[in-house]
Amino acid sequence: KRPWLCAVISPSQLFLSEKLSKYDQQTKLEKIVKRINNSLSQPEKIRKFIIANEAFTVANKMLTPTLKIRRNEIFKNYEKQIDKLLSELTTKVKKPTGRINKDCILLRVL
Repeated sequence: KRPWLCAVISPSQLFLSEKLSKYDQQTKLEKIVKRINNSLSQPEKIRKFIIANEAFTVANKMLTPTLKIRRNEIFKNYEKQIDKLLSELTTKVKKPTGRINKDCILLRVL
């Protein structure tokens, strides 16, 4: 367990259809995450996030047929990016408490 949360955000087809640049997508999602974080306690707040390259679907094996998130599949596909996020966060925190593991929030933007 560590003192921060990161997220892999899966944009919806509607969000992707807006044809925003990567920078504009990042900015828009930062505003959404900031608004959500305002209503959360400190341990629940998302510090950093990754925008998934594609929506999580059954076809790309990111979701089960009952629309549950397949964490292992997502971590396999985004392992390098998650590791980079965690290393960025670790360098900002003097000494992280606890073991750094692959716990990460997986969000689907509707």
